[in-house]
Amino acid sequence: MSEDTKHKLGLRERKKAKTMASIQMHALRLFNELGYHETTVEQIAEAAEISPSTFFRYFASKEEVVIKDNYDPLLIASFEKQPAELSPLQALRNAIISGTNELSDAELETMRNRNR
Repeated sequence: MSEDTKHKLGLRERKKAKTMASIQMHALRLFNELGYHETTVEQIAEAAEISPSTFFRYFASKEEVVIKDNYDPLLIASFEKQPAELSPLQALRNAIISGTNELSDAELETMRNRNR
């Protein structure tokens, strides 16, 4: 998340984003260590130091940990800013490039882990 975006969010939204990122980080680490199917929601919650019920406030299922992220709205906004004369494919390409250029190294690494 860029510095401008961080400053636009209130404390509550920043805390929620931080908790969501922590859950995902621990889940991805456990998936890599133990395997996706062998990792339980309870293990993820314990690693993230939250309760299983808190896990389910952020994610409807274990699968959603891999699918859901905070970056889709940023990429959609970037796509919508592309010039109208571009083809949809060109606009998508430009949006992905400009959107990922705004991410920190840690955020990019999280995205790579999710994709794996």
